[in-house]
Amino acid sequence: MPQRYFYLDDEKQQCLTASWKHNWQHFTLRLQNQEISSFTMKEELAEGQVYVMPDGRLLSVRLNRRKEPDLVLSLDGMPMHGCDTDLRRQVKNNYQLAFFLGILNIIGGLLAESVQSELLLHLGFGFETAIVGMAYLSLSWGIKHLSLFAVYAMIALLAFDIVFLCILTVLENGTGSYPASGLLLNSVFIYAFVKGAGAIKKLKTKVAATITA
Repeated sequence: MPQRYFYLDDEKQQCLTASWKHNWQHFTLRLQNQEISSFTMKEELAEGQVYVMPDGRLLSVRLNRRKEPDLVLSLDGMPMHGCDTDLRRQVKNNYQLAFFLGILNIIGGLLAESVQSELLLHLGFGFETAIVGMAYLSLSWGIKHLSLFAVYAMIALLAFDIVFLCILTVLENGTGSYPASGLLLNSVFIYAFVKGAGAIKKLKTKVAATITA
């Protein structure tokens, strides 16, 4: 039975446990092992429900209606920690992705040049990619600290890489094996960072509103 955990506080002392069976049926939500919500059918969960928590805050529970449904929990209108719509989680995913791309480019680039691997060189790795990898690592630190510039810089670098791969495709008359896969992957990465930029904007707006309140 799938389970996911959400927290009502930053200290993670008050835990909400969501569990369900196949296709989101027989959904149950428990607070500290005490059941507070249950839905028998997926359609009922998609309609959602709002509950008043012991401290007076409003807990909203629903299943979004996207092609790939996902559980959405919000507390007083704000996504909860642990939810895929949680802004902090989106930023964390962006940070981890940028860090991973940085490490991959550095290791791949240095390895390709040091052992003269034809496979890695053909895939585009080299000293240049190692330098780009260092840039990715620096930008990952910026993303972790909610820097919009860092996210936009990642998008720009990936977009430049797409243009570069397109040029390679033309020069090789479509015979290269890596440009098509590279274009697809970079497009997916750009989409992820665009979502991350939106999450950072919303987080900064929330912080500004808190400060001025």
